[in-house]
Amino acid sequence: MQRLVAFEWDSKEFRVAIAQQRGKNAIIEEAFAIPFLTREQPITPAEIGTLLGKELQQRGISKGDALIAVGRANLELRFLNTPPAPADELPDLVRFQAMRQFATLGDDWPLDFSPLGSTADGGSSVLATAVSPEIVAQIRGVCAAAGLTASHLVLRPFAAASLLRATTQDDRCRMTVDMLGDDADLAVLIGPNVVYPRTVRLPSSEAPPEVRSKALLGEVRRTIVAAQNQLGGRRVDEIVIFGDERKLPELQAAWRTDLQMDLRVVDPFSVVEVSDSLQRTRPAFPGAFAPLLGLLVDEAANRPHTIDFLHPRRRPPPVNHNRIYTVVGGALAASLLVLAALGWWNLRTMDARIADLNRDLKSQTKVVDQGKATRTKVLELDKFAAADVNWLDELERLSQRFPPAEQARVEDLLALSKSNTGGGNLVVQGVADQPDTISEMETALRDKDRTVIGSGSKRDPRAGALAWRYREEVMVHGPNGPLQTKTGRASRPAPTATRGAAGGAK
Repeated sequence: MQRLVAFEWDSKEFRVAIAQQRGKNAIIEEAFAIPFLTREQPITPAEIGTLLGKELQQRGISKGDALIAVGRANLELRFLNTPPAPADELPDLVRFQAMRQFATLGDDWPLDFSPLGSTADGGSSVLATAVSPEIVAQIRGVCAAAGLTASHLVLRPFAAASLLRATTQDDRCRMTVDMLGDDADLAVLIGPNVVYPRTVRLPSSEAPPEVRSKALLGEVRRTIVAAQNQLGGRRVDEIVIFGDERKLPELQAAWRTDLQMDLRVVDPFSVVEVSDSLQRTRPAFPGAFAPLLGLLVDEAANRPHTIDFLHPRRRPPPVNHNRIYTVVGGALAASLLVLAALGWWNLRTMDARIADLNRDLKSQTKVVDQGKATRTKVLELDKFAAADVNWLDELERLSQRFPPAEQARVEDLLALSKSNTGGGNLVVQGVADQPDTISEMETALRDKDRTVIGSGSKRDPRAGALAWRYREEVMVHGPNGPLQTKTGRASRPAPTATRGAAGGAK
């Protein structure tokens, strides 16, 4: 099964999530953070990639594709309005508007956008964002050092919002809050769609929790107001915090009182499938992994990422009509050639058929002559099969005509087939209670198709109640009757034998 790797990093740590893809589901196997050892100087992409590569090799991953989440602080984002135009022209219009309104945007900058709806004049409103080629090069450098290939580069708030897709199919306006070390992602959603993302700076993680909570609350208020202005007066009515509910009781109580709106805490690992080992030992700060889990879930489900700088929306390539004309002309020419070839081939086929029939006619005489010899052999085989003895039927007959068990018993049974003339001999040896019983048995076994030859009887004192030993030979005639010798008695067959187990006949 395919294993998926997603990662991101900030100034303090590197976060990684690994999943196993089963069909369209992602089973999260591991989620861990790699702290950076030095903070005096920025760590290089090569060093980050080396750290990641060592961790992945320990987990049996040496190469593959990687999903990367990038924060809002590393790119430029604008709300743009475009004039009415066909949908396939929208990517070119968005880039044209972005070149006029973005502060720094070059022709080589990857740019993607998320449609937000239509404007009053029939145009389109979009959320456009671009990332510098230097950032993309750094990310590719990290992947190369780790033995990975960057497959998707997704804006972090959009990836985290994917985790709420199952529970945000309504049209409510809500805000997600995701605390990531010294940063926090704030994203306003309408239904499942992100319409206003922000990344804010928080006091150091070493500051008291109430200080960080108060600073974050202030940023939440400012984001609510800014989003309300951007959305034409529509107000956020629910707050969703990614994290562990058990670690945020004071924050929840304070925010509910201050904001006067619905608030809930969502553990990202509770809305995805996780392995048993990860279920037992989850990360200390689960909210920080929300973007990575959203990336893995979308990738496994084969859902397109809303913002993907490695696969941005582009104008569809124009239709090459010359190719169509070439294909049509070639098809017509090929059709004419095929028709001519079919006519020639039909004539050749008929000539070849006539020649074949003449050869077949000449060869039938030889086949008939050869068939006569084969028919003679088949008749001989049928005659041989008809002369073969069905020993199961003979044993059934012997069992039916044999004296009762208290009068006689079979100790040895030998079946002999006559391979040349058909028929065979059935040699029966055993003990009986008296000679009259042996005589009666001979009479019962004898008929027009069987000759019974007895060897007499002999008393055996050690045999108990059945003290008279006998040996009877039942000759089963072939299709031509018994084979007579000069003495007038049936001849004995060559020994092609099948021996039965000792025991009574009944």
